[in-house]
Amino acid sequence: MEFSKIYSRLGIRISERGESFYQGLMESLVHELKTKGFLEEDEGRWIMWGGSEGKDRNPPLTIIKSDGGFTYDTSDMAALKYRIEEDKATWVIYVTDAGQVTHFHTVWEAAERAGIWDRAKVRLDHAGFGVVLGDDKKKFKTRSGDTVKLSDLLDEGMKRAGEKLREKGRDKELSEEEFGAIEKAVAYGCIKYADLSHSRNGEYVFSFDRVRPSFSILFPYFVLPLYFF
Repeated sequence: MEFSKIYSRLGIRISERGESFYQGLMESLVHELKTKGFLEEDEGRWIMWGGSEGKDRNPPLTIIKSDGGFTYDTSDMAALKYRIEEDKATWVIYVTDAGQVTHFHTVWEAAERAGIWDRAKVRLDHAGFGVVLGDDKKKFKTRSGDTVKLSDLLDEGMKRAGEKLREKGRDKELSEEEFGAIEKAVAYGCIKYADLSHSRNGEYVFSFDRVRPSFSILFPYFVLPLYFF
């Protein structure tokens, strides 16, 4: 629900599927892989290799843990199978931090071995990005909640954009509706600029204060076209 609110604010449409969506698919996938002989038992767990043998071979996927549970390897392969067979996807782009590139390439190789993925028919790409760090230069930990929430960043952006507009006296020249539209355009535009001004593949040190300069730099470019349109 919280994600839906943020996507709505940014004008993004998304079909959300949590891990629970793939539970039944993972079970049928495991049965298929076992039946076809792709899984190997290894100290209580069941693994699957990706590419061909050799010194450059990636580590195997853990499809079933020793306690019988599934892993990200299992759910990622099940998700890929669903996107290819049910969504009829012809191009799938994975957007995650760059540290997961080996994982996804191994999943793709395993899917190809199992006959799930045909590289001649479906294109798979990994658009990796650098690790997001806090002011202390330590990696943000999303699972522990030790991050800056995007909703807070958007709220802060709206606040600063509003302050900047009022400094220029725009609140006295524009209607409430016009002021709100420009406030939103300036806030979100500056936040996007601050984010995209970094190299996608490099580490990203996040700070509210690092976003602030973009409000001063870009303010005239966002306001003038909207104001005189």
